[in-house]
This record gives sequence, C-alpha cells and structure tokens, in this order.
Amino acid sequence: MITLRAFVAGGSVAALSACATPPPTTSSREVEREAEIFPPLPAHYGAITDEPYPIPAVPEGVVPPRLWRRNVENPFSLEVPGTIVVDPNAGFLHLSLSP
Repeated sequence: MITLRAFVAGGSVAALSACATPPPTTSSREVEREAEIFPPLPAHYGAITDEPYPIPAVPEGVVPPRLWRRNVENPFSLEVPGTIVVDPNAGFLHLSLSP
C-alpha cells in the first residue's frame, strides 16, 4: 500500500521532471560530420541509369573519403578470387580479385 508521504514525494519528483530540458537532438558525432568538408565523390558513385533498375547517385558528404571504394594490394593472399572478406573492426569489405 502506498503511503501519503510516498505519494507526495513521487508527485513532486514527477512535476520537477517535466521541467527538465530534453537532450539535444543532434549528437556531437553528427556535428563533427557536418563540419567536415569532403572532396567531390569519384565518378563511380554517380547515378546508374542504363540498367533495368536505375540506381540514384550517392549524395555528397555521405561517405567519408577513408571509406571510398579503391583497389588495394590483396591483404588475403590465401583466398581464392571472388571471395568476399568483411573486416567489421576496420569497417571494410574486401573482394579478392587475384591470388
């Protein structure tokens, strides 16, 4: 059973919590990302319109340059060509093209 003292204390806490300001809607990570200025995206991120299902272009500023698609030396030389290796810690997906 709830006592009068507990009811009054709970009611005052509820009333004061309504006066609290809400947290900001943008995180500091989003503010940092907006402050970054990315160079223009490479052409292969443009729209693909000559396929049966057109694909829109990737908007500018969405993909940071460190995550842009590029050819690198095969870090997984033991994998057969065509193998996809995902490195979640680094945020990379590798497609093995040659042994």
